[in-house]
Amino acid sequence: MAPEVIRGERYTFSPDWFGLGCIVYEMIMGQPPFRKRRERLKREEIDRRVCEDAEVYNQRFGEIVRDFTSSLLQKDKTQRLGCNERDALAVKAHPWFQGINWKRLEAGLIEPPFTPDPHAVYAKDVLDIEQFSTVKGVKIESEDINFYRKFCSGAVSIPWQQEMLETECFDDLNIFYNPDGTLVANLNEQMPPLDEDSPKSHCCFPFFASSTSSSNHNSKKNTRSKSGSMTNHSNATGIPNDSTFSPTLPPSTQAASPASSVTGLVIADHLEGLAPPLDPNILSTDESGRALLDLAVLRSQAVLNSNLDRRISGEGDRISSVSNSVEASQ
Repeated sequence: MAPEVIRGERYTFSPDWFGLGCIVYEMIMGQPPFRKRRERLKREEIDRRVCEDAEVYNQRFGEIVRDFTSSLLQKDKTQRLGCNERDALAVKAHPWFQGINWKRLEAGLIEPPFTPDPHAVYAKDVLDIEQFSTVKGVKIESEDINFYRKFCSGAVSIPWQQEMLETECFDDLNIFYNPDGTLVANLNEQMPPLDEDSPKSHCCFPFFASSTSSSNHNSKKNTRSKSGSMTNHSNATGIPNDSTFSPTLPPSTQAASPASSVTGLVIADHLEGLAPPLDPNILSTDESGRALLDLAVLRSQAVLNSNLDRRISGEGDRISSVSNSVEASQ
């Protein structure tokens, strides 16, 4: 555990970076950073070493990898690599990762340097594996192997595909050539990795993205959502989809993504016949898209409250009329 976890301090991602440093250290050294191989210690002693002792490096660690590992194993989380305002970008920009194209790596286009043999046992002693196994006496038959091959077909789930579409992880990889006819940097294996601080680049995972790239990404998605909502609302209210709204939107937002179309369709169906058409000036002046959603929510709430009041009033009048007729008959 990281020192801040042992001390009971508040933390976010800092223990994860400390754990990465422990993994890198153990892969190179062959033992954990604060415990010797096959050394048995009490929990209190391990916690003390993590919080007070410094890890030991030998000739196996080069200058770059030693700087990388020691930066991740800092006792003070504020001085730890990856815990500043740049987050994961600081880790990815370390010289130890020089030459790695992160765009191609996220898309799975880089071959791993080592592919383990599924039939080989990578252990000096079979007891190193057996002690971690909770199931004994299991024999793998040919039917199990065939079922495993069908299960691991390489197909991915629809939620994962939808997540990739929303995060636009593969958008930069869909462009193959520059305007001058040269191959783009993401597909050129001889090119160095792109600058991760560029506003046009963003990470696949939103919580690792910088504030600039995140705001640009969200603005682009909201603009597409506005386009999908406007198109579906025009179809629902009978307004032709011609030049009514097209001058206010850039050409890049004319074709909305599936997720944005679904969002716009839900809003349009919810407001169909309940509110007048939305003002196009709001669509053109609001860059974040929040005004469209806020206006839709306010209108829908007002209309639903009005309809509910009318229904309650109508039911009350109907009950009163039925009660009066019953009293008159008696």
